[in-house]
Formats: sequence, C-alpha cells, structure tokens
Amino acid sequence: MFALELVAVSSGATVLFPWLKLIRPETTDEQRVRALWWAFLHIAMITATTCVYFISEVRAGFGDIGQGRIYGLGFKFLFMNLAFMVFPLPTLYFIHRQIDYLTCSLGHTSDVGVLNR
Repeated sequence: MFALELVAVSSGATVLFPWLKLIRPETTDEQRVRALWWAFLHIAMITATTCVYFISEVRAGFGDIGQGRIYGLGFKFLFMNLAFMVFPLPTLYFIHRQIDYLTCSLGHTSDVGVLNR
C-alpha cells in the first residue's frame, strides 16, 4: 500500500510542473506537447495504481477497509476513491486529443489518416 501511495503522490506532484508550463502564454507548442506527454504519463500511472488498489481490495474481500458496509465500503472506499477512477479517463482522452491537435498544427503527420482512406 505504501508503494502505491508513493507512486500516486509523487506522480500527482509531478503533474504540477507540466501544468504550470501549460498555463504560461509564452510556452511554445513544442513545449506544450512535451508537457502534455509528461502529464499523460503520470496520470496514467495514477490510474494504474488506483486499479491495483481497487483490485487488491476486491480480492481481499474488503477486509482492510473496516467500519461497516455503509461507512467503510460505501463512503471510505467507493465515494472517496471513485473520482480517481472516473476523472482520469476523460482527462487522458482529452490530453491525447490536444497532443494530436498540436502535433498536426506543428506540421507533423501521422499514419492514422492513411488507414482511414
């Protein structure tokens, strides 16, 4: 559990640096793409550690949560952790879309268009 929290906290803190770069208006598009890739990597790592945590609790039969079904399972486990499973998925999708838009605007082409012809 300590290792999962260490990865999640360090990744969450690391996402702050690309975010600070993205909000500056003088940041170039190439720097934005690089910052978005770093944010994508760390948000994916947070999502993976959350999945590992959820699966380990399910396999353990929710015995580590304690404090009953309503408060322990309902509030502590589901309500407080559900955001870490729901919000990263659209965030990763929109980061992907932004990277695609910026790389296309920089003149880089991808092979995806070749498959759609």
